[in-house]
Amino acid sequence: MIRQLDLEPFDARDPRLILSWDPETGEISGPGAAFVRGRMEGSPDGFVSCHPVPYYHPLSRDPLRSMTDMAAILGFEYKLPDDLQEHYPQPEEDPEADENTVY
Repeated sequence: MIRQLDLEPFDARDPRLILSWDPETGEISGPGAAFVRGRMEGSPDGFVSCHPVPYYHPLSRDPLRSMTDMAAILGFEYKLPDDLQEHYPQPEEDPEADENTVY
């Protein structure tokens, strides 16, 4: 099923991101496809930045077929629709972390 995405940026100075994405085939197209490819290629170690900073999400072997990977790729700079937001990766809580530590 092809998804049409029209995403609002967190920073109002940035343009909207518009693209078509088929999670079954991993195909992306449209003006925002270059942004997605750039985020993937810009992470040669296979990780993309996520919120809360400094959290990094490891991309799978086929990130364009993964709801979680696509949420991580897009959600760092753009507001996600609810059905994609629910797949946004979250860091695991460290039970040994000091609650008073400020990053």
